[in-house]
Amino acid sequence: CTICQRQSGSAFGLTLWVAAENFRIIHGEPAATEWKSEAERDKLGAFCPDCGVRLYHRNQLTPETLSVKPGTLDDTSKLIADLHIWTQHKQPWITIPDGVEVYETQPD
Repeated sequence: CTICQRQSGSAFGLTLWVAAENFRIIHGEPAATEWKSEAERDKLGAFCPDCGVRLYHRNQLTPETLSVKPGTLDDTSKLIADLHIWTQHKQPWITIPDGVEVYETQPD
């Protein structure tokens, strides 16, 4: 979505869905900000208070799941995008590969 584009400073935002019970920060304490998503859902964004890098998001509808920002991982070599959402806002020069799920807005 356009909010993800602004937040990332890029053409899109990457998300890695993780069960909240399987996620922990091993060093430091993140800062947080809250806002309404494009779908009018309350969201919390956690970020590093030192450098400002976004770490994860939490959505009010799925508090048991975190949307981790995979660019923060030490090893990103195994990441494969298999779902594209909010494509109604994609940049015209982005080509979505065949064989992946595509949603113009937020899927149910």
